[in-house]
Amino acid sequence: MEEGMDESSYFISSFDLEDYEDYIYNATSSDDYSHSIHVPWRWNFTVTLIMAVFGIVANSALLMVIALNRHLRTVSNILVGNLAVADLIMFIFAVPSDILHWHVFNWPDNDLGDFLCKLTGGSYSLAQALCVASLTAVSIERYCTLRWKIHTKRTAVILFLVWVFAVVCTVPLLVWAKVVKYSRSFSICHVVPVHTRDNPTAKGFLTTGFVLKYLIPLLVITCCYCGMAAVLVRGTPSSTAAVRAMRRLAIVVLVLNIAFAICWLPGHAINLYFLYTSWDQILAISFETYMTLSEVAHVLVYVNSCLNPVVVFAISATHREPLMRFARSCLFCVRQAPPSTGTDQNAGDRYARIPDDVFVTETECAEEKA
Repeated sequence: MEEGMDESSYFISSFDLEDYEDYIYNATSSDDYSHSIHVPWRWNFTVTLIMAVFGIVANSALLMVIALNRHLRTVSNILVGNLAVADLIMFIFAVPSDILHWHVFNWPDNDLGDFLCKLTGGSYSLAQALCVASLTAVSIERYCTLRWKIHTKRTAVILFLVWVFAVVCTVPLLVWAKVVKYSRSFSICHVVPVHTRDNPTAKGFLTTGFVLKYLIPLLVITCCYCGMAAVLVRGTPSSTAAVRAMRRLAIVVLVLNIAFAICWLPGHAINLYFLYTSWDQILAISFETYMTLSEVAHVLVYVNSCLNPVVVFAISATHREPLMRFARSCLFCVRQAPPSTGTDQNAGDRYARIPDDVFVTETECAEEKA
């Protein structure tokens, strides 16, 4: 099952519809499904909202730092900025419909419901593909720079390929996504066709998505870092400063990759379990247990999007210092205006001059230019 698919949708579609409906209503002993079955994971509403606000602010700050500092406009940093764009897509487009889903649970059975269904699934798939493609590209670029001293200038080409990969991975989900209406006024968003286990095309697509958007990228990234480690170990004393700068950026990207692998793994594990595990084992899991695991995996995806800018600012002084200088300039850029004297002769002195060192120059931190 694709990450873009709501996990509960897959669990529901795997059952015979009438049997599942009876199971839900018998388990809750109430005709008010949305309130009785939804309570255990309603905490996600508050948690997700807090992370969304933090994630939007933090990722926007990272984009601002990269955009306003010329020395940060390298291929690696632009790809890190592309990672921030992926996180913003997640928070801006996927979170609102998720909050609606967790608050009401039933999806609207109309054109708005279909639109939100496609928006949610498409946003997840696009964000995941952009994230993993950007991390893979920057890992390869770092390895080539360190191993063969190759500095590519074709940033636009790399970004184009990253986005093409992400869009190609997302288009099928936009075609498939729709709201399926069950009886008793119960509707669910299915990002992939119903009964995926019995649909070879959908099952093959979802399995291929896991391989292309998780397994292979992590293998490539691992190989790149093994190669970089070997090169750094052989670094000569005369290149200590350059090696130190490259090591810092390599550590940033490594931590980003580890965070991605850890935070997306639970969702993939649950998806593969329900795709390939026998029915006896699947039915042995209660619906409440399944939903708890699914929602924890769901929240971990948001945690990953919040961690990315934090990791960059915490480890890289090259990114952190411009942010701190900008923050200090905001505190002192406007001073209190003097009492009005009826003239504007001192109007030019009412605002403090922005310090000259708000933004770093191209020569500053040159050794971290990797």
